[in-house]
Amino acid sequence: MRKVVLTLSYEPGDVLEVKSFQYNPKDVKSTFISLVTETYPRGHEDEVVKYLDPNLEKDEFGNYFRVIGRSDVMFTSHLDTVSTKTDVKLISRIKEGQEFISSDGTTILGADDKAGVTVLHYMMAHNIPGVYYFFVGEESGGIGSGKVAESIKRTPHLKGIKKCVSFDRSY
Repeated sequence: MRKVVLTLSYEPGDVLEVKSFQYNPKDVKSTFISLVTETYPRGHEDEVVKYLDPNLEKDEFGNYFRVIGRSDVMFTSHLDTVSTKTDVKLISRIKEGQEFISSDGTTILGADDKAGVTVLHYMMAHNIPGVYYFFVGEESGGIGSGKVAESIKRTPHLKGIKKCVSFDRSY
């Protein structure tokens, strides 16, 4: 049996100053930084809503969604992180001309899907047609997406969905 070993090395950088939040989903960096300044484990997802599109609706399972135009595509991400509730000290470093944002190494960044949330907000700000879903409880067994999958045939705004693109990271 093959064993995969993932080694992460921490490289120090400059402490990133987090500015006051202003909703502007076309400003990708600012949106991302706002989303990752805290972690949001299962049960704390509603706390991240202050950084999200104010036009989102909440479904019967606690997930957030928005429908833009007509499309047979659903775009998804999730709001929870796989950690305890904590503040995150952000570090910025430049490597080969690219900026990398990470935690200071004492916590997780919580970016496992906050990058996906950022991308979906950018797409919504540009009115790209689709059904946009922000799931809860994904790090606890796919709770939010599982409930939506079970209800897809009886949910009016999901009728006609033929494709689903999930913005979640992968190694």
